[in-house]
Amino acid sequence: MLRFGRWIFASTVLTFLAAQSDRLIFGRMIPLGLLGVYGIALTLATMPTQAILRIGGMVVFPAYSEVNADPERFKRIFTRIRIPLVVCGAMGITALIASGPALVRVMYRPAYWEAGWILQIMAVVAWFQILECTNGSALLAQGSAEWVAAGNAPN
Repeated sequence: MLRFGRWIFASTVLTFLAAQSDRLIFGRMIPLGLLGVYGIALTLATMPTQAILRIGGMVVFPAYSEVNADPERFKRIFTRIRIPLVVCGAMGITALIASGPALVRVMYRPAYWEAGWILQIMAVVAWFQILECTNGSALLAQGSAEWVAAGNAPN
């Protein structure tokens, strides 16, 4: 339990640092108004990832854990669950890339319209987060928390 728990703790710390480091760095480098524009783009770009993470935590991880003892069944369930999640995530990311600037223009005042092009770039990054979170649940179910922690390490 301690071996597994320490990797979960390390993964949590690394995830927090990776998720917050951009705002800490940008907070010192750019004006506050532009940081607000960045925050809007970040919030919109991470919506598909957050939805996949929520599903992963409540549905996917328990399903993987239940079939973990049978490698063939695990492989079948992994593919059956992961493909629809990745396809849904891809559709959400594609929609953000295609309509990012228009979405921001509809939702916010002109002062925040610059968030549109930032949103498009950040949506590409969110795609890789979706791929990681769909694999992370499988790794955790198999007891490989150290690989999840390594994947969450900031580059």
